[in-house]
Amino acid sequence: MALTQGARIKIKSIVQSAKKLLMKEFESQLQQYYGIRPDGSCLLVEELTSREASVIETARLLRQRLHYLEEGIAGNDKAPEAVRQLVREQAFTILNRFAAVRMSEERNIIRESIRKVYNSEGFLVYDQLTGGARTAEQFTRYNWYIGHVFNELAIDLPAVFDRFSPYALLFPSEKVLLELLDVINDEDLNIYREEGQQPINLWTEDETIGWIYQYYNSREEISEMREASGTPRNSRELAVRNQFFTPRYVVQFLVDNSLGRQWFEMTKGHTALVDSCQYMVKREQEIFLEKGEEIPEAKIDGANYIEYRQLKDPREILMLDPACGSMHFGLYCFDLFEQIYLEAWDNHPELMTDLRDKYMRDDFIKRIPGYVLRYNIHGVDIDPRAIQIAGLSLWLRAQKSYDKLGLQPADRPAISKSNLVIAEPMPGDAHLLSEFTKSLPGPIGKLVRVIWDKMQLAGETGLLLKIEEELKKEIEIAKEEYKEYKNTSAQSTLFASPAEGKAAEMAAIYGKGQKITKDFFDTAEEEVLKALKGFAENAEGEDAFQKLLFAEDTARGFAFIELCRKRYDVIVMNPPFGAASENSKQYIDSNFSLSRYDLATVFIDRMLQLTSTKGRLGSISTRTIFFLGSFSKWRSRDFFTNNFIEQFADLGGEVLDAMVEVAAYVIREGKSNQNSNFYRIVNSTSKDTYLKEVIKNREFDFYQKKASSFKNISNEPLCYWIDDQTAELFEKSERFLNSERKANVGLKTFNNERFTRNGWEVSNSVKWNQFLMTDTSCRFYYYGNFVVNWAGDGKELRAYVFMKKRSIEGETHFFKPGLSWALRTGFFQPHIVPNGVLASSGRFIAVFNNLSETMAIASLWNSEYIDYCLKLSMEWIERPKFINGIVNQLPYLKLSESLTSRLKEITLRQYITTKVPYATDDKNLAFRNNDFTMFNSLMEYVKYRQNELVENRNKYLKDLERLNEMVYNHFEITSEGINEIQSLISKSGNRNEGIAFEEGMEHIIDGLFSMLTGCVFNRWDIRVLKYWNREWSDEDIFKARKHSPFLRGPEESTLDLVLLEYHDEIKKIWEMPYPIEVLEEVASVSDINPIVGKLKEVIKYFWPDTFGTIEEELLEHFKVNNLSDIFDKHSKFFDAHLKDYSRNKRVSPIYWNLGVSSGKFNVWIYYPKLNDGSLFKIVNELVDPKIKEIAKEVEVLDMKGSAKELNDQKEFLVELEDFKEELLRVAQLPYKPNQDDGVLITAAPLHNLFQHTKWKKATQDCWKKLEKGEYDWAHLAYSIWPDRVRNKCMKDLSMAIAHGLEEICEVKLKGKVEKIEKEIKADIQIKLV
Repeated sequence: MALTQGARIKIKSIVQSAKKLLMKEFESQLQQYYGIRPDGSCLLVEELTSREASVIETARLLRQRLHYLEEGIAGNDKAPEAVRQLVREQAFTILNRFAAVRMSEERNIIRESIRKVYNSEGFLVYDQLTGGARTAEQFTRYNWYIGHVFNELAIDLPAVFDRFSPYALLFPSEKVLLELLDVINDEDLNIYREEGQQPINLWTEDETIGWIYQYYNSREEISEMREASGTPRNSRELAVRNQFFTPRYVVQFLVDNSLGRQWFEMTKGHTALVDSCQYMVKREQEIFLEKGEEIPEAKIDGANYIEYRQLKDPREILMLDPACGSMHFGLYCFDLFEQIYLEAWDNHPELMTDLRDKYMRDDFIKRIPGYVLRYNIHGVDIDPRAIQIAGLSLWLRAQKSYDKLGLQPADRPAISKSNLVIAEPMPGDAHLLSEFTKSLPGPIGKLVRVIWDKMQLAGETGLLLKIEEELKKEIEIAKEEYKEYKNTSAQSTLFASPAEGKAAEMAAIYGKGQKITKDFFDTAEEEVLKALKGFAENAEGEDAFQKLLFAEDTARGFAFIELCRKRYDVIVMNPPFGAASENSKQYIDSNFSLSRYDLATVFIDRMLQLTSTKGRLGSISTRTIFFLGSFSKWRSRDFFTNNFIEQFADLGGEVLDAMVEVAAYVIREGKSNQNSNFYRIVNSTSKDTYLKEVIKNREFDFYQKKASSFKNISNEPLCYWIDDQTAELFEKSERFLNSERKANVGLKTFNNERFTRNGWEVSNSVKWNQFLMTDTSCRFYYYGNFVVNWAGDGKELRAYVFMKKRSIEGETHFFKPGLSWALRTGFFQPHIVPNGVLASSGRFIAVFNNLSETMAIASLWNSEYIDYCLKLSMEWIERPKFINGIVNQLPYLKLSESLTSRLKEITLRQYITTKVPYATDDKNLAFRNNDFTMFNSLMEYVKYRQNELVENRNKYLKDLERLNEMVYNHFEITSEGINEIQSLISKSGNRNEGIAFEEGMEHIIDGLFSMLTGCVFNRWDIRVLKYWNREWSDEDIFKARKHSPFLRGPEESTLDLVLLEYHDEIKKIWEMPYPIEVLEEVASVSDINPIVGKLKEVIKYFWPDTFGTIEEELLEHFKVNNLSDIFDKHSKFFDAHLKDYSRNKRVSPIYWNLGVSSGKFNVWIYYPKLNDGSLFKIVNELVDPKIKEIAKEVEVLDMKGSAKELNDQKEFLVELEDFKEELLRVAQLPYKPNQDDGVLITAAPLHNLFQHTKWKKATQDCWKKLEKGEYDWAHLAYSIWPDRVRNKCMKDLSMAIAHGLEEICEVKLKGKVEKIEKEIKADIQIKLV
């Protein structure tokens, strides 16, 4: 059974506790007893304080092991890393051994040995037999006993318990051992209880040992690795970062449909696996063809013809897991193999005749577990810990079978062989290699040296290393050399030519006197292994242990080679994914050109090479490889041409213990005309049961497609949900991309903080160009108000980009009208782009042949059907990315005049309708609604506004409905097809269509109050706001608007927004005397130049008859007693204003509240009018008069006031004087505000004067960066630190341009730009090729 989350968490806590305990213990032992320091430096063995023979010997072995580990470590810090690796491997081996003993005693394989520690039954018996206390202390005796237990288990499990293992040179002290056993014997592991679940003994669960392996490396350790390097730096990191336990149901799905299916086809369906394999897919009406029989031309309707598959002896059915980890796949394969052996014996007498001659049925059954491990299951891993765990897992599984048969441990057949191999380099000691190869015949010695060299990457690449091909190639070379030099003599002289020298060298290897048999090339491996055995047995002296290690590692290397030479009926895996390790990247790039971008695809590529004819590969991996464009050629070759995907379960996220969406699939070697089965399980919360249900019912979330269905879609993704009509559309239509049409990426500034602003931050100068920048979605009308610095054709920005050796892409689309959209939105929602506008790199823009076509396509592309067509090419429908490459591959259709006309009508209506929500937003260029003046109260206006929004929302939704109906009809999509399309596209979330039309009362009144405040500071023309009652011009939707028509001042550009017949009317309004004296850039809240007084004048102007009502409604809205409270230290207005004016990751309020900490005196600044003299103005006109006023009050109170009042006013006076002092300090920096710097930088020097917490922190943080020089491109930085900035400008051309100091810059733009741009374009072209 699969362990619950709670059970896994319990195992994790036990493992991490044990690991921490053991690592601390062994780090201490190394330094205290063996003279090995954490930095890798070592005392000489002779310098150790202990003279005990066992300590001295262990110290020697540890040094040899360290030396050996260092040889395999890349980088500079070899010695410290070798020590860390030594500690890790020793700690893991001890934990693994005691976990194995604990599991063995719980399963009655061995006597109780550690459950009760010193009171364990096995130890008590041992003590009794050996004389107990008379021989030694209790811990020593227990230590001996545990050693005997380990030795007994080593017979079957040498990978875990080998007494000479270099991974087990250390053993914990008594104190630590007792603590370790206390951790391992945690009662919650023995009887784990969870609400709603039956109590279980976790030590008897097959999965437990796998989770011990999984959790040995903590998430924190893995995170540290990822932070240190984007790619794995060595084999250990590669192993640890890809350690993901495969859920049981995924294992079953893959094995049932690979191994299970193989046997099912071999037996033509006559197998009990049909019932036991819960996830095996049985096709409807399966007809099994005989040998040599072809699929008939006259097929039976609904029949599935199964190609003939030769029945095999079970011993010949080979299974491989190339990244085996804890061998979860192998454990389940073991179950199936047992059944296969039994059925082969009972139902197929022609098989295994040699065994039938030796054994009766009962004897044969006893040997099945041994056969499975000896012949069938193969596993490889680059992590030696994984091989330990895998061996233990399979051994325990075999013991479970013996237990079911009622065999006592003493009667169980020994497990004589398994096929678990560590992928690792051959030993790195050149001296030992030379010594060993001298003992070999010449050709074999040469062959071994070549293999040594080729195997150096095995620890990084694992089975990706094509060592069998390298070996075959070298043997062929050796054969040719043998033919040429076999009769020559090894003679060379001092003055021999290079050719003569080589001839002598070859003669020494192949020539006369060499004992070379006729078939030595076929027996080379056997010769090497025989020599290795002798080399190890005869090892003596100080390097004896190293020779032993050398021989063992070499033998494992040849076992790895042997495994690579086999071909497998079934390969199942959960391979690593992501980047290859640094050391293996070059090899992988050279040998796996199409699949090299991800280890998952490289593993698939390689495993298909190791699969036998008609064999099956089952894998779980990241699902992105089946959709990303970079893998399109690989998919075309491996899936659509040479092989066949039989089953594909699209599982999505929350399957592995990682932030990755996955798929599980079975690929069959060879071509096929059959349909592939697809199961969409991405949205299910119970993926195991739902997958089973979909396989069984084949209704919802089940699809059948031929590979040819995907070949015409952009990038050939596995968009298995595509309908037949759309597949035909892609097949027969040209693409959107051609010489005149193209979707392109927008402008990437590489520094948005420097080059972009919210529109209200900057002066309305030619320096700033409108910029499409939001990452949110909108249809038809773009609501943002952002700008980018494009002064002088982007001169400053170009210099910045080019000096970073980057390029500006997509310039052909700059300033052209078209359509744009955001990258990451739930649905494709393009909008109109006016002439003269730039798009950001977070958005894309498409240009067309003409504006009429643009208008028609604007509606077509906003349809559900086009959204569906685009999502066909996406890796993750639930999280779509609308990149330009996918849009460029859309089918492009020549629309009829009638359809074009209707689509254009919808576009124009929708453009006008979708502007309505932004017409009252004083931040937006679409701010043009002054309907508030028609109502006598705010509540009446709110009600009207909300009704207006509802009406327009209904119009918007109705037009979308008409649009979708029109498009579906045009493409002849059936009602069933429409339902399917809508079901699929809705997987990316709730569309929330029309959400922009939803405005609450609070938002409406906050927006209105912001506008009124703008009127106070002369931002908006209150005459136009009050008297204009005409429609504004909207006849040209491709004409960019520079500002709102209500903006005070720019009358000429405002006329652009007025229909020609109304020009005289607006001019008359402008000729009216301005009704109030507006504030300039500063004002106090109350008594001196009060902002509140001006606000009351504005309210009275708009609502002369009901201004009292309006004022009361505002007080009620802000929950205050008078209007001044709205602007005081608890500013209700500033809270809303700061939130509303923080856009595009920029904090940019334009009304600033400065004040003393008590809140008794507040000043408001209007940012757009801020200038060099503003701070002096505040001091002279607002602060000084206030100081004089309070000073007089203090004098009076000093004579006849209360002590409390006097003290309060004195404190207030001090606050005012400090306020004044800070203002003057900032003013004298000098403070020379320039609105092109943006709000935050301009406000930063004043941070000590702001009282609002969030705003104060934002300005403080910005000031720190200014001081550090991070914003030296800003005008303010130049005014405060001129020398520092000038020095930078000498080397930084872009900064020099920003400050008008190009003449002092040593870097010149002319010529350099062209050179850099040429280099970049050439580099890009190389990459494209």
